[in-house]
Amino acid sequence: MTKANEEAEKIIAEAKKKSEEIAKSAHKEAEKIQKEARQKAEELRKNTESELRIAFRQAMSALKQEIEKMILTRTVDEPVEEAFQSGEFVNRLIITMAEKWDPEQSENGLVVLVPEEKQKETEKYLKEKVPQLLKKGLKIQPSSSLMNGFEIKPEKAGFKISITDKDLEAYLKHYFRPRLRKMLFEGENGQDG
Repeated sequence: MTKANEEAEKIIAEAKKKSEEIAKSAHKEAEKIQKEARQKAEELRKNTESELRIAFRQAMSALKQEIEKMILTRTVDEPVEEAFQSGEFVNRLIITMAEKWDPEQSENGLVVLVPEEKQKETEKYLKEKVPQLLKKGLKIQPSSSLMNGFEIKPEKAGFKISITDKDLEAYLKHYFRPRLRKMLFEGENGQDG
């Protein structure tokens, strides 16, 4: 029986040893899985934070653009469109440009293109206010492509200057936009808008 007991103890010892090795191996495997899971979770957290920062910046940029657009619409587009609805404003612009252009110094007369429906009104205004410009060769002609404003050009030259609400809006926005951005958004966390 002692031999059988020894054999049984040997089997039990081997089983215990194998059991400890299996437990140790399982423990190592569990630690490895936990470490990988923590690394993946950390990587996911970093990626999520990065994506959130990018999304936030994009949302802020879009919001700033909307604010900028809204302010420019109220401060530039609406007043300019309103001014161009006024025949008086457009006619005064025509007079100013025609006087500064000085058709007498040009070999050609000066032509002002206006929307078809405004031609008679414009001619009447100019005849009343500055008949001398018309006598010096200023001509008013209709243009079916103009909705408002006017275009001015030497009679026989191949270029013209367009003065419409959209032209003036674009011109003014070109100068106002950088200043507006600076005024509204500069200094936010050390960044420009």
